[in-house]
Amino acid sequence: MESDWAAFEERRVKAAAIACQTIDGIAGARRFVERRRIPFPILFDETRRTSMDYGVYRHMGIDAYRIARPAVFVLDRAGPIRWIAVSPNQLARPATAALIDAVDRAARY
Repeated sequence: MESDWAAFEERRVKAAAIACQTIDGIAGARRFVERRRIPFPILFDETRRTSMDYGVYRHMGIDAYRIARPAVFVLDRAGPIRWIAVSPNQLARPATAALIDAVDRAARY
């Protein structure tokens, strides 16, 4: 989403990323966020509760590997989820065109 943010701004999309990690952990999340100019807030699910609630949590054995599969949830203006994409692995993301189409469809509600 970050690289195609202009297309989302045109549609007045509000977005937030939820990172399932500790902000001050070994992965250096705080430094990453401070270095990049990401156009939307990044929230940290340090307890993994949100990722569990939304069904994207993946326990891999030890705490450092309690991760969430990348996922995108598109909500309409009233709040209901209208579209979900859950990646099969840590590298896959939905195509921007599919995400924009989901946003456009959700805007009809």
